Amino acid sequence: MPTSQTRPNAKNDFMSDADVLEAAGDLVDAFLKTIREQALGSDILDTDCLPNSKTRIENGFRLAIVTEPREHVRRRLVAAGRVLAQFQADVGSRISLRPAADGGGHGLFGALSSRRLEQLLASMEMDQIRLSAMFEHADEVARRRFGVSVPPGFRDDGTYTWHGHARPH
Repeated sequence: MPTSQTRPNAKNDFMSDADVLEAAGDLVDAFLKTIREQALGSDILDTDCLPNSKTRIENGFRLAIVTEPREHVRRRLVAAGRVLAQFQADVGSRISLRPAADGGGHGLFGALSSRRLEQLLASMEMDQIRLSAMFEHADEVARRRFGVSVPPGFRDDGTYTWHGHARPH
């Protein structure tokens, strides 16, 4: 079973597993930088504002979560990954969901129909549910993977059994 992925436009044709994990980390880092710069709050932004495709960033988060041994870091990655739901296709300019300061109410609906806003909010809600399930599953896989402690292979008498498994005599 090959452990490399074809990577177009690269110096070599394959990425090692370490390269794939590094690329996933780079995607996550680029996304985290984007959300810090954008100061999202509860706003909805276009997927064009993302540093890479939404699907690639989702996959980057999944890999980062499932390979992270520290639970507190995984929980933060899950929370940050859920923010991807606030990025939707064909939004156009940023949509702020904060109440208007002057109470006029003309700003948002002048450029955006209520029907389109309802569609965006429904898409965002479905994305939040989907991303939560995906990232929680990755976290559970990592929890099972890293939470299992392997008993030492040495017995009380000083003899060794491979991974603690003794052969019946």
